[in-house]
Amino acid sequence: MTRITGRARSCLVLPILALLATAAAPVPPTPRERAVMDAIERSIVLPAKARLLAAYGRNYAWADRTHVVATYLLPRPSSPQAEQCRVMQDSVMRPCSSREIADIARQEAEARAAETPAGHRRWFARPRDMPMIFDGGCAQVNIVYDVAGRQITQVMCNGNP
Repeated sequence: MTRITGRARSCLVLPILALLATAAAPVPPTPRERAVMDAIERSIVLPAKARLLAAYGRNYAWADRTHVVATYLLPRPSSPQAEQCRVMQDSVMRPCSSREIADIARQEAEARAAETPAGHRRWFARPRDMPMIFDGGCAQVNIVYDVAGRQITQVMCNGNP
C-alpha cells in the first residue's frame, strides 16, 4: 500500500481535499441577493478567533425563502515549490513520480479554481453547492441571516458551537 508520511505531501489525501473544496458553479446574484450580501457584510461581527472579513472568500445561498446561509472560507495557502513529494512504499521512502507530481498539481489547480478568492463573494443556487471544509475552526465561518428580520442569527467558526 502506498502512503505518505506526515511531513511529506500526500498523493492520497489530495483527491479528498480537492473533493471537499470542489463546489458547483456560482450563479449571478440578483439585485436583491447583492443587497442581502451587503447587509450581512455591513453588520457581521466575526468570532474573536476569525481573521478580518477581507481575508475570506465569501459564499452565499438561500437556505429557504427567508434565510440566507453563508460560508466564509480562508483560501488554502500555496504549497511551497521547494516542498518535495515523497511516498512510503514497503517501508522505503521514494520520491514521487512525475505522474504523481502532475496529478497533485492538477488536483491543486482544480481545488483552487473552486475557491472564492479572498475579498470576493459569490452566490450559489443551493447551500450544498457552496465550497466548504470539514472542521477547520475559523478557516471557515458559518453564518445564518434572517432576511425578514434583517439580522444575523448565527455566526460561528466551523466545528465550534
